[in-house]
Amino acid sequence: MVNQKINLHLTHEDKFLDFFIKNTKKFSGTKNRYIVYSYNDKVEFIKSNEIEIVKADIDELKHKIGNIEQYKTIYIHFLGDFLIEYIYQLNSNINLVWIFWGGDGFGKLKNYQTYFCLEHKTKKIYSKILKNNKIIWYKNYKQFRANKKQTKNIIYKFKNILPKFNYFAIFIYGDYLLMKKKLNISATFFNFNYFTTQQIISQQIIPKNINNENDEINILIGNSSTHTNNHIDVFDRFSNINLSKIKKIYCPLSYGKIIEYKKEVIKYGQIIFKENFVPITDFMPLKKYQQFLSSINIAVFGNIRQQAGANIISLLAQDCCVYMNNKSTLYQQLKTFGFVIFDIDKDLAKNIENEHFYLSKTEKLHNKKILEENFGEKSTQKKYQKLLEL
Repeated sequence: MVNQKINLHLTHEDKFLDFFIKNTKKFSGTKNRYIVYSYNDKVEFIKSNEIEIVKADIDELKHKIGNIEQYKTIYIHFLGDFLIEYIYQLNSNINLVWIFWGGDGFGKLKNYQTYFCLEHKTKKIYSKILKNNKIIWYKNYKQFRANKKQTKNIIYKFKNILPKFNYFAIFIYGDYLLMKKKLNISATFFNFNYFTTQQIISQQIIPKNINNENDEINILIGNSSTHTNNHIDVFDRFSNINLSKIKKIYCPLSYGKIIEYKKEVIKYGQIIFKENFVPITDFMPLKKYQQFLSSINIAVFGNIRQQAGANIISLLAQDCCVYMNNKSTLYQQLKTFGFVIFDIDKDLAKNIENEHFYLSKTEKLHNKKILEENFGEKSTQKKYQKLLEL
């Protein structure tokens, strides 16, 4: 009997891997190995005991992986700088699958996240922050030069390794087309999502009351403090809307590296929404966050770049009215699937002024049907089985 070759999964630490490992065991009979690289030799969010941790050092990773011939396929979960370096040094024609998250590709496109993905006011504020940071970095000239050289080196290696990939896995076809257009990738598109609808939402969530005039109406804006949420321009869209029926406007800001931008968002949010504005700056455990999302009636996402996918699917599963930027590839994909979602520019002001805070019963049932067809257990099982046989 011939030994079954192993699938090798490489990634940094992220809670998504727990879902992936659980679904792989449930949906597929393939043999899989999971190696997680870490800069401090430990993990905080992954709970699975099936992972192997390695220091973020290329030689140590190579030693941990061992003979490359024992593997059928290597799956890259988020193509960060460290794994770019590893693939660049990989001298093998092994089958390679890039499971695309968004930032691992968009961040390598010149000016994409800095300018193309930003609307006018957010771009203006973010450009000012960048300029100030460059002045600070430039004061330490050696470090500034080293960072610039390192970035150019990574971009060169990133573009060099792209032809090595056989498959590009994500459920958003528009992202694939964008990467194909901007980077001329030759990999084949593969429709894949990490989790089922049932996994995204907690079983203990209390369903929303329907069309109860005494309900408190809460709005969510964005999913993090990253500038690509276009917070400032989204806030401006509310400036001439009557919000007397709205209790709170929540803005998650616990994720994101640029502190100055977060401060600007909080300041501007308090100007526009006053005491109704609630910035969320502390990390919430998943179950608590899902409970929080169950209190949201209207969710507004101004991002052009694809992001917040799990949040949006969760909110749709909880019968929320979701508004998105029509330039977003995720918005376009969800519309293609057939979801009842709304355009932030065409529908937001009109619907709030008309107190259209809820989906109809028919719309809710329709969205649940589309969710099951695209993210339900049967659909997801087929995707996992095909993915792990590549």
